[in-house]
Amino acid sequence: MQEKNSNNRSRRIMQYNLAGIILNLFLSAFKITIGTLTNSHAVIMDGVNSLSDMISLIISALTTFIGRSRRNDSHPFGYGRLEYVSTLVVTLIILYIGVTAIIHAVSTILQPHDPPRYTLVLILIMVVSMLCKLVYGFLMRREGHRLDCAAMIVTAADSMGDALTSAAILVGVLIYKATGFDIEHYLCIGVSLMVIRTGIEMFSESITKILGARIDPEIRSQVLEMAADMEEVLNVSNLMLHNYGEGIYIGSLDVEVDEKLTARQISKLSRRIVRKADELGVSITSVGISAANIQDPRASELLDRLYTIALAFPGIRRIQSFTVDFEEQMMSFYIVPNYTVRKYWVDTDSLIDRVRNTWPEMFLDIHIATDL
Repeated sequence: MQEKNSNNRSRRIMQYNLAGIILNLFLSAFKITIGTLTNSHAVIMDGVNSLSDMISLIISALTTFIGRSRRNDSHPFGYGRLEYVSTLVVTLIILYIGVTAIIHAVSTILQPHDPPRYTLVLILIMVVSMLCKLVYGFLMRREGHRLDCAAMIVTAADSMGDALTSAAILVGVLIYKATGFDIEHYLCIGVSLMVIRTGIEMFSESITKILGARIDPEIRSQVLEMAADMEEVLNVSNLMLHNYGEGIYIGSLDVEVDEKLTARQISKLSRRIVRKADELGVSITSVGISAANIQDPRASELLDRLYTIALAFPGIRRIQSFTVDFEEQMMSFYIVPNYTVRKYWVDTDSLIDRVRNTWPEMFLDIHIATDL
């Protein structure tokens, strides 16, 4: 199911990319031609910008096409993360165009140049370009959020920035026609600075995803709630989810159950969790099981004391997967740190020392839970 949804998503991305390639091909050809004939450097640069957009979309389309390739021995989780790389490449192109446009505009202002010869055809092309870019950018942004595609959102922001550039050039044309004062290059500098700012923000976001960031909290909450709602599950811990491309989540989790459950009951529970997670678009590769002796009142009393001690430390979020064997004098549990506390590890060490001092007769089997 997850693979089918991924293919449908890739198909929609390809369709929008191909539409953008065709649009930018025609816009760049018209702008560069008319800009050359009218000696308008701003219009020529706008045409070059549309040409770079076309190249960016080609890169994105190729990446999406490759990303649809089936998993293999070399890449068992597929090629979905190529999307992050393409987003980074597109962002770098945006930054390059923004910086180049500023350099060209400043150079033109400082050096004498022939005045532009604006025509009605040029004005019409800029109006059409602005409207096309606005509509395309709006559609790309809407579809990008719906498909959770960072590359589409970046392209949408770039397209709307292009529309703003065309609008600025159009204002400059009208002012020149009315007053004879040429301000198109100053307008280009202002717009380019806005484009660079957007590019920097997108660059930072792309790098964060490539390096690896915490999974969307909404996805995590859905998986946790799904598992916790199972009647046999007492607690959920050690949820690990990895993103191998937008919408492709693979991971594992541990659940705590009553130690009285049979192997057959545990097996049915594990399969049910895997199936329910798949309906959420998440592939759970393994379900770890830990047993809790919740029927023993002595264990419940000990757990209550342990909770009281743990909650006194701000760096501890909770205790889970607790079990105690009074015959073997062994106590086992997981500590879930509160990662929002800067020195959570200090509280973790302090809690372990406190537990050792409180129950010196017990052999302690304590682990730090992984919660990603």
